[in-house]
Amino acid sequence: MGGMRGPGPWPPPGRPGPRPRPLPRPPVVYDEREHRSAEEILEPYRSESRSDQDHTVADSDSELLIRAMCNAAKADGSLDKDERERIMNQVGTLSTSEATFLRSELTSARVAVDDLADSIPADLREVAYTVSLMAISFDSISEKEYLRDLATALEITDFRRDTIHADLSIPLL
Repeated sequence: MGGMRGPGPWPPPGRPGPRPRPLPRPPVVYDEREHRSAEEILEPYRSESRSDQDHTVADSDSELLIRAMCNAAKADGSLDKDERERIMNQVGTLSTSEATFLRSELTSARVAVDDLADSIPADLREVAYTVSLMAISFDSISEKEYLRDLATALEITDFRRDTIHADLSIPLL
């Protein structure tokens, strides 16, 4: 005469239930109108592609980019050998004054992300993020947080940031 007996509550009292599955990360969708490879972004700033009349403007831009790279490499509180080599490979052959500037940037204290972003003109923001990304070895959480903060301060959208990462075959943040 009793009522219907079921299996009881699930999960049974005192036992944990099934773990929820993490949501899949949406794929990065490329918009051909927005996409430029890292090489296309960096090409105007490589010394061999500059003309003499572009040299003065490009020098000040290069200084900003070197400062961005060095600052990113210090994001975890130290500048390791791998990060120093990455920076040296990116800057290539340097004049005496450029080498002096690079040494001073490598040894100076890290600049706050907002202060760095304020010093970078709008047309250099993606380039500054790209070279910063290329200078980091991704061996600490603080480096990932730094890149996220830098992208935000430079007003780079999450989509564009992820596109740059994908283009360089670097894990997304």
